[in-house]
Amino acid sequence: MQGLIVAIMWLAGLAASAAPQSARVALSDPLAEWKSAIESLGPHKIVLARVYYDTVRRGFRLPRDAPERPLIVEFLRDPNFLKQFVAMHAATVRRQQDGRTIHIILLNMGRQAEWDGHEEVLIAQELGRVWLYANNYAEPAYDGTAQACLGIQAADLLQRRIIRRELRRRGFDFDAYRLPLLEAALERMEKAAARPAEEIPTCELMSKLVLWVDVRLGAADRPWPHQKRFLQALRRLYPILERTADDLYRELAPLDLAGDRKTYERALQTVLHTMYGFVRLVLKRGGIRYEMETIPPPRKPPEKKPGVAPLPDSPPAGA
Repeated sequence: MQGLIVAIMWLAGLAASAAPQSARVALSDPLAEWKSAIESLGPHKIVLARVYYDTVRRGFRLPRDAPERPLIVEFLRDPNFLKQFVAMHAATVRRQQDGRTIHIILLNMGRQAEWDGHEEVLIAQELGRVWLYANNYAEPAYDGTAQACLGIQAADLLQRRIIRRELRRRGFDFDAYRLPLLEAALERMEKAAARPAEEIPTCELMSKLVLWVDVRLGAADRPWPHQKRFLQALRRLYPILERTADDLYRELAPLDLAGDRKTYERALQTVLHTMYGFVRLVLKRGGIRYEMETIPPPRKPPEKKPGVAPLPDSPPAGA
C-alpha cells in the first residue's frame, strides 16, 4: 500500500511539473528588430501564436494564452482555411481592426518535426510576407471560398523570390531550412505513383505548379544540384502542368520583382490570369473568382463584428 501511495504521489508530481503547452513565441533579437521596423511603417500590429494538433481528437488546439485569440478563432473555424493550414508549416493571416491591420503569424506545431531547428528562419519568412504587405505589395484578398488557395498560391510564388533575397541580405540561412524540405519532397515524389489529373484537387495542382516554377526560379538565384531530378519527378507526376509551368517561368525569370512594385503587380495579375485560365480551360473546373485586396489598407475603422465565442481547447478537425 505504501508503495502504491508513493507511486501515485510520483505521478502526481510529474503531472504538476509538466509545463502546459503555450501559444507564446519568443523572438530572437534580429526577428524582434525586424518586427518593430515593420510595425513602424504604418498602423500595423504583428502577433505570433503556436497552434497545436491533437492527433487523438484529430483537431487543432489553440492554447488559452494566445494573443488576439478571438481573431485566430475565426480562421481556425474556417474549414477552407484549415484544409490549407494543415499542410503548412506556418501561415500569416490578417484582419482590419480599429483603424489598423493586425497580422497574425500562426506556427503549425503539428508539423514541427519538419521544421524543427529552423524556427527563426520560418518566422523570418512569414515576417517577410508582412514586410511586403506593409510596403504596399498587393495580394489577392482571402474570400474564404474553397478556391481561395489559388490567390494564395499566386502571391506566394512571387513573394518567395523576393523574401528569399531579403532573408539572405539580413543573414538568415534560408537554404538550411529550404533545401532539406526539397530533398525530402524529391524522395517522396520519386516513390509516388502518378494519378490522373481529374483525381487531383485543384489546390494540390496549383501548389505543385508553384513549386515547379519556384524551384526553377530558386535555382536561377542559387544553383541546386538536384534540380534536374526534381523537375523530372514533377514532369512524371503532373505532366498536365508542364506547359503552364514553362510559360510562367519564362514570364517571371527576367523580372526584378523587388525593384519595382508595379512590375510585381503586373506579374501577379499574369500569374492569377494564368492559373484561373488553366483551371477553367484545361481542367474545365468552374465556380472560381478572385479580387485584388486594396493596398494600403483603409485607415477608417471597419464596422465591428459581434464577438466570437472562445475556441475549445481541441476543436474537431474542420470545425
